Amino acid sequence: MGAQSSAFDESCTAVEHGAQSTSKSSCTREAAARQTRRGFGQMLRSPESVALLHAAGTGDGRGVRGALGRHADPNCCNADGLTALMLAAAGGFNEVVELLLLGGGKANGGPSKHGLSALGLAAARGSDEIVRQLLAWSASVSESSSWSAPPLTAAAAAGHLGVCKLLMEATAHLDHTDRRGATAAMAAADRSRRDVLRLFIDWSADVARVDRCGRSVLSRAVDALLALPPAPAPSVHAAVTLASMWRDLCSLMVKHAADVDVIDSTGDSLLVKAVRRRRPDIVSMLLDLGAACNLPVPSLRCGTALLLAAGTGCRDICVLLAVRLAQLSSTNPDGQSALACAVERGDEPLARFLLDNGATAPSAMLAVEAASKGCGLVLYQKLLAAAGGVKAVDDYIEHDGNIQGSGYEVDEDLDETYRGPTRNRPKQTRSQRVVILHLQFKIAHCRKHCGMFWPLGPVVLGLATAIIAYMMS
Repeated sequence: MGAQSSAFDESCTAVEHGAQSTSKSSCTREAAARQTRRGFGQMLRSPESVALLHAAGTGDGRGVRGALGRHADPNCCNADGLTALMLAAAGGFNEVVELLLLGGGKANGGPSKHGLSALGLAAARGSDEIVRQLLAWSASVSESSSWSAPPLTAAAAAGHLGVCKLLMEATAHLDHTDRRGATAAMAAADRSRRDVLRLFIDWSADVARVDRCGRSVLSRAVDALLALPPAPAPSVHAAVTLASMWRDLCSLMVKHAADVDVIDSTGDSLLVKAVRRRRPDIVSMLLDLGAACNLPVPSLRCGTALLLAAGTGCRDICVLLAVRLAQLSSTNPDGQSALACAVERGDEPLARFLLDNGATAPSAMLAVEAASKGCGLVLYQKLLAAAGGVKAVDDYIEHDGNIQGSGYEVDEDLDETYRGPTRNRPKQTRSQRVVILHLQFKIAHCRKHCGMFWPLGPVVLGLATAIIAYMMS
């Protein structure tokens, strides 16, 4: 429960931080709007500044030289707050950027109305040379608005590995977050920039940090794996290569202290996500990385992954969890266990597997439930042996009126699970299934323990059954 509460605490902290940043964002937006109005007014009053903005946006170096020679203001802006330097950086015009910087353009001109900066625009475009120029003119690598991404996040999201290296060498903050609480490494993982993500891991970025939704970098990598096909065709080599790359990254992140048991804001763990998607390959990988198979999961009402796997009929995943020492008899607060889920679904092979590997039956009523589902004699015997409740079933059949209630109507489909189609057989009510299977169990018990006198057992049981049927009628 420690990892679970820690994850929720981090999510709450992220939400509180987001609320604070929202209030600061409105103040910063107002300041940017005032700066934009002032710069736009200066541009409108100067035809040379208008010509400068047009030339910078189109990459016209001659026009920029001419406008600067006529004393145009290099730091005025258009209606969106974009200066001539920002327009040139966004267009990737190296020569124009150099001319503007030499002509008095500010490398840290401040964010525009939309939170953009010259360095951020150059980083998003992947212009290594312009980024070098701006850094040489002391552009701030951490300058960003509270409602837009910093330059490093923009470069990581676009997959520009060279720009990311330049910004990191310029001491950019690796774990700076945007308004969603996402870091640059998370942005790289969201857009499948695996080479950039590996760079962040090698530079010791905090891969254990979670965003406002409680998702970490590892969560995003696992989501990318879940989006790939579980068993691609042999001729499709791309999917196999992608899966192996993501697996290597997941392993590397866990070695750098990523939490494999992180729980997101919906209350799911990574292991539970893989079980929901019925992906034994991802379940096996997470278990190899150290995921706790007995972790109480909030979305399952503190149940475990085994409880979900049994409830959804994922036998192969149940086997994986059992091999990794999952507690087969663990229950949620409602008292429901994996064995009860298997019996409720009518999954006899899974129920027998759980019993054979140490699961315990909470009461003999579970055997009655299995019998009402049309289970075989072997499972019925195992359930009674685990619960030790032969006498309880006898009393239930004899006295409990619920066996004739609305919960035991004729069900035409249940027998198809274990005994084949019911088309050519008379239909049985659930109560009849219970009585008949219990009689078969007693006959087998007499045959085993009464030796040569075992035929007398069915006679006695037949009389008892007739009496019970008479009383029930």
